[in-house]
Amino acid sequence: VSTREEFNAKYGDCEEMDTADFDFVSKVEPFQRALAECNKDILITGRRMDQAAQRISLDVWEDGKRTLNPMAGWSWSDIIAYADAKGVPVNEGHNFAYRAQAPIEAT
Repeated sequence: VSTREEFNAKYGDCEEMDTADFDFVSKVEPFQRALAECNKDILITGRRMDQAAQRISLDVWEDGKRTLNPMAGWSWSDIIAYADAKGVPVNEGHNFAYRAQAPIEAT
């Protein structure tokens, strides 16, 4: 599926879908399919506990999933401080969306 028309034909109108269903067909399933096609032994992520309200705990190592989350305990403030201290280049858009005073909800 590479166009909105193809998406709508296969899954229905994305504007009318439940959020969980949309997330599954647009993010979760394609990601799981890509992982299976990669044939790798482990997955290394940049996931953090503070990224989602439902993610109240996140292990650094998830043995059942064979997933390493080395930044699980980092906060967004930790990320900003590290990037600023080490001169890590960041997308300019992050300064508008992620350094805003009020949090911007994302999926």
